[in-house]
Amino acid sequence: MNKQTFYQPQPRFDVLRLPGIGRLLRWRWGRLLFQIPLFFLAVLMIYDGLTGPQLAPQNIATTAAWIQYRGLIFFALLLAGNLFCMGCPFTLPRTLATRISKYGRRWPRILRNKWLAIGSLFAIFWLYEWLDLWASPWLTAWLAIAYFVAAFVLEAFFAESPFCKYVCPLGSFNFVSSAISPLQITVQNQDVCRTCVGKECVNGNNTILGCGTELFVPQVQSNMDCLLCLDCVRTCPHDNVILTTRSRIRELTTPGAWPQRWDLAFLVILFAFA
Repeated sequence: MNKQTFYQPQPRFDVLRLPGIGRLLRWRWGRLLFQIPLFFLAVLMIYDGLTGPQLAPQNIATTAAWIQYRGLIFFALLLAGNLFCMGCPFTLPRTLATRISKYGRRWPRILRNKWLAIGSLFAIFWLYEWLDLWASPWLTAWLAIAYFVAAFVLEAFFAESPFCKYVCPLGSFNFVSSAISPLQITVQNQDVCRTCVGKECVNGNNTILGCGTELFVPQVQSNMDCLLCLDCVRTCPHDNVILTTRSRIRELTTPGAWPQRWDLAFLVILFAFA
C-alpha cells in the first residue's frame, strides 16, 4: 500500500496495557463476557414483552429498552466509546452465520453506504411516536426479535458483516456518538503494517475472525464503523494494534477524519434530532 494511505494519531496511553482490564480485553473470549449478559437480558426482555404485563412501567422490555438503555448508552459513549457494539447480543450468532456464509456473496456496491441505516433509524423514530412503541412491551419484544433475525440472516447470506456496518440503526447512532469518544483503535508502528503479509487484523486467522466491518487498522482515522470488538487486537500476530486515549474533539477538528459523503451528513442531521 501507498505510504500516504496510512494514518497514525499521536498515541497517548494504551488502555490494553492496563493491569487486569487490559488482559481481559485482549483475551480471545473477552468480548463474549460482555455479550452473554446482554444476550440473556435481551431474551428476558423478549419473554417479558410477549408474556408479561402489557403496561410499560411494569414490563422489562419497555423499561430496559426505552429508559435504562438510553441513559446507559450515553454514559458509556462518554466514558469509553462504543461499548454497546462491543457487547452487542444481536451479533452473538455471528460465528455460526459466518460458517454458513463462507462462500457467500459480497454486499451490493450500491448499498455500501448509510442510507439503509438512516431509513431504519428514521423508521424506528417514526414508529416510536406513531405506534407508541415506548408504551408497547409486545411491539418492543418483536423489534428485538427482528434485530436477531436480521443480523443472523445478513451474516449468513453475505461474506462480511453488512448488518453492523450498513443496516443497524443502533450501531449507526453509536458510530456518530463515538466521534467524541476518548478512545480509538490505532497502530503502534506503521512500518510493521506495511510489511505484514497476512493483514490478519482485517482478514482474521485460523481461530479468530478479522474485523467484521473490514477496517484496516493503519487506515482508521475515526471511530466510524468501529464496533470496538477488538478482534483486530487479538488477530494481529505482531502485537501492533493498540486502544489509545485521545482528545474528545480530535475527530471534530481533524480534516478528513470522516469521508465527505451525503449519507454521513444526513446521518449526523438525523442524530441531531434524535
